[in-house]
Amino acid sequence: MTTPDAIVRSHRNIRRYVLPGERVVFTARSHWGKLAEPVLTTFGGFLLLALLVVPGAGMVVGESADWLWLLFLVLLGRLGWKVLDWRNEWFVATDKRMLLLYGLVTHKVAMMPLVKITDMRYSRSLVGRVLGYGEFLLESAGQDQAMRRINWVAHPDATYRELCATIFTPGMAAAQPAGRPGFGGG
Repeated sequence: MTTPDAIVRSHRNIRRYVLPGERVVFTARSHWGKLAEPVLTTFGGFLLLALLVVPGAGMVVGESADWLWLLFLVLLGRLGWKVLDWRNEWFVATDKRMLLLYGLVTHKVAMMPLVKITDMRYSRSLVGRVLGYGEFLLESAGQDQAMRRINWVAHPDATYRELCATIFTPGMAAAQPAGRPGFGGG
């Protein structure tokens, strides 16, 4: 089991934004389901390419086949980009604030202090219930915040309980151990 503090120590991009004196409640990547569409699109492109170009069964030959291979390489590059982007995205909650770190080329940080959060909605679609992800919607006192919606939250039930304990009963969250099974990088 990897604790949130161990993840913070091992990832420079997370360590850079956690302030001294902040206690990390949890860290998590977005759910792997975020990659389902790019993986399926690339796989579908490969099947289509195999159907159209494979000698004997193929219908396309010559320069047209070269263009199809080029389009497949674009799909493969897009998949690689999405995987790298997913690996670089982190949702971090401390005892003082929540952070959403994202962006592959341009690193972006969305942050919301816990004292500004007045309400938090939690929803799971049918697919989210099957695959194990959810979405959080954060409300603050009549203000637009940089971090309002958090999509693709892995282990949403446990994350919701941990966030509610941290936001709405801060003294209780400080007494709980920081490490939770399932939080940490999957």
